[in-house]
Amino acid sequence: MTRKIHDTGTGFKRYLETQEWTDLVQAGRRRIYERADFILRQGEAHDTVHLLTEGRAKVDYTEPGGGEVLLSVRGPGDLLGEMARAIGRRMASVRAMEQCVTYELTADTFGALMRRRGWKDEFEKYAMSKLAESAPQQWCAARMRAKARLAQLLMSVVDVAGPHHSSPLRVNLSQEELAGALGVVRSAVTPILKVWKNNGFIEVVRGGVVVKEPESLRAQVNVQCDS
Repeated sequence: MTRKIHDTGTGFKRYLETQEWTDLVQAGRRRIYERADFILRQGEAHDTVHLLTEGRAKVDYTEPGGGEVLLSVRGPGDLLGEMARAIGRRMASVRAMEQCVTYELTADTFGALMRRRGWKDEFEKYAMSKLAESAPQQWCAARMRAKARLAQLLMSVVDVAGPHHSSPLRVNLSQEELAGALGVVRSAVTPILKVWKNNGFIEVVRGGVVVKEPESLRAQVNVQCDS
């Protein structure tokens, strides 16, 4: 059977029929996480998978020295913790960037549903889509200056918000967190944000940034990736 890809869906949800996603959600237990709460912790045993239905979450890897590296941002329709199935332990932590609602399934339940419903191909497509998203970003990041990397980071958070988010342009990352995600000191980020604020591209708010002109920020990325 050829499945319809949902134009308004994101993440794994995009590869399932509406009723299939509903069935998957109903198999889980509803959980609510507030901003900065851990949804999953690096190093824990892999015993659950979460379906993210509301809010955005960040995936961080903690280095042996204690530094944190932002790996990705997940939004509604995404799976959380699915990649640990083959390893048995969490290779990264997932924390809520804002209030998040997830549906938690045991790893066994998730695996059984995948097999029984024949979702292997859909899962592989989802996994490949995540690789396709990250590869160009990593390639560009290796060539870009801090300004373009910061614009890319802000837009990556905006882009995963989904069509039903109440405040998709608000990025709940402090200047300290933005700097840490880029691997630079805060003093490298602050002047860039100040220029963008003066240009009307963003508004700096407590604990985050509100993007006012998304295309202006996206242009900051495209100029350096295309050059």
